[in-house]
Amino acid sequence: PGAGKTCVANLAVEQLLAPSSSSFDDDDDDATVLDCLGLDLDVCVSETMRTNFGKGIYPTLSERLEFASDACEYVVKSICEKWGK
Repeated sequence: PGAGKTCVANLAVEQLLAPSSSSFDDDDDDATVLDCLGLDLDVCVSETMRTNFGKGIYPTLSERLEFASDACEYVVKSICEKWGK
């Protein structure tokens, strides 16, 4: 919680559906979005963030930025692996 998982998921879907997106074929868009939405971004939350949140401490801006970067890479990597791209 508080890491920005929803923001990353929303941006990923927006990017995948953008007309200028050349990473995937148009025929794959629906399946790609579903793959993206099915990913568990909690795997990208660092142990420090988990520990701190358990103490009631929300992530810092730099922790959120790191999470967002890692989560975006995870989403792209996961979808590319699934679709063999």
